[in-house]
Amino acid sequence: MASPLSGATALRTLGLPRRSPNCRSSRGGARLLLRDQLVTSPLVYSRSDFRLAVSAELWQSLLVELANIRWPKPVELEGEDAIVLDGGMGPAWLLTRSGVLFAHWDEPLAVTLADAHRAIVVGWSRTNVGALLLLLPPRPAGASDCDRCSGTRFCALNPGAAPSNQFSIVCDRCDGVSWLSADLAAMQTNLRW
Repeated sequence: MASPLSGATALRTLGLPRRSPNCRSSRGGARLLLRDQLVTSPLVYSRSDFRLAVSAELWQSLLVELANIRWPKPVELEGEDAIVLDGGMGPAWLLTRSGVLFAHWDEPLAVTLADAHRAIVVGWSRTNVGALLLLLPPRPAGASDCDRCSGTRFCALNPGAAPSNQFSIVCDRCDGVSWLSADLAAMQTNLRW
């Protein structure tokens, strides 16, 4: 269920640089697409089969908070507004007003609920927009803190490294929700990573 989108549109709307003979260097060495030149991209959008509960109030709150920071503006995707949750390494993740999650990548992906949780947590960590965490499932009674990340949502990729060289990723045990329970285990049955 992937929808192709022209590469130039994706690059301009997501702010993602793409190597091309029609690029020029900017300060810092990043490659930027010249605005008047179009590039065909093999990237596709993969659509989730589920919808997250995005209320009108929550959507407005997200728009207001994202407008106050340096973050890509909302884009139109399949006829509705979408915000970028993460445009970094790996797939770019976008969330629509109706709660559909899209992965923007070079091949179709099966977008899982675990992917949604991770994309929300990464979006929250990059933007500090706390309203994003309202999209995660609420912690059920009896759930315990994740034993891998200790409830922090992140775990060290290289735990023995010096503090200045440590990298963290969204916890692969709890998918960034910070807790474990039988409910979460049931949601993880469709885990892709």
